[in-house]
Amino acid sequence: MSEAWRKNEFPESILTVGMIPDLLAATLNNGTKKFLQKLSQRTKYISGNKFQLASNISRKVGVTSTNARVESVDWPIVVLDRVIEAEIFVEAIQSFSDPIVVRNHAVTPFNSRVPWVGKRNFLYPLYSKGLGQLEQAGIFGQWKKLINLAKKRRQGYEFLKGRSRSTFLRKVLHVGGNIGRKFSLWEPVSYEALKYSFAFCCGLLLVGVTCFGAECFKVLLKVGKILC
Repeated sequence: MSEAWRKNEFPESILTVGMIPDLLAATLNNGTKKFLQKLSQRTKYISGNKFQLASNISRKVGVTSTNARVESVDWPIVVLDRVIEAEIFVEAIQSFSDPIVVRNHAVTPFNSRVPWVGKRNFLYPLYSKGLGQLEQAGIFGQWKKLINLAKKRRQGYEFLKGRSRSTFLRKVLHVGGNIGRKFSLWEPVSYEALKYSFAFCCGLLLVGVTCFGAECFKVLLKVGKILC
């Protein structure tokens, strides 16, 4: 990675300060170098509400970024670093009834698989097997889709007005639709995965019963002494 990132200077644009300098340093092709230099000069970092950006870009008007600068955008190349940001932008640009240009688009469904990390204690079999079965069943993936849908709905509701807002909400919330959620088959959690947790709970229960019995025995001794 470039020196700017090694020094932790937190630049505005990862593309212009991080990726393009690294590609320029690694390439030997003059045509590629000219293209990267031109791309670096014409790249503008813009952030903000994706629905506002989509509206302004599609109508070729000035785009107001989060730092209050107004940028003039002409035939832009929009680079978004996360799938959810790209999906919100595409959803936004399709919500307007009178855009000047809407290009064909394709969003690559990048998927990440993060392993479950934890210490090997008595809960390890439960996490390694039980949560793994839930992941395979698709439940966590469905929750992720709902979280992304909530982000999309919030940004659209904040910016859109009137008919555009109504159309967007009907599409996002699937009013009148019949969509069935299908999950993969899951295997029942075996006793092998729960035996340590079960033993721990039984141990706590045994300690509680023992303490209760000891307290009752003390009370009986005190009552016996009083009666005598």
